[in-house]
Amino acid sequence: MTIESKDIIVEMMMNNGAYPGDSQAYSIYEYVNTGNFRKMFAVFMAVNHFDLDNSPYVGDYKLLWQVDLGITPKGFEWLIDNQE
Repeated sequence: MTIESKDIIVEMMMNNGAYPGDSQAYSIYEYVNTGNFRKMFAVFMAVNHFDLDNSPYVGDYKLLWQVDLGITPKGFEWLIDNQE
């Protein structure tokens, strides 16, 4: 699923990949939508749903969080850069 809200992504990363009341995700990525050049977020609920490589509208994606890794080094950088 695609999410545009940084606040939702921060909440998910701080709650072990889950938004309150929802199931835990498998992974969370930030990417640039090459159609409108906006930063977006992709949340995958299972390992076999990864399809960022197959889209012509995805550029410069970064893994922020994954169930077996937790917050990645890129994810920590992203959290620091996006503190309010």
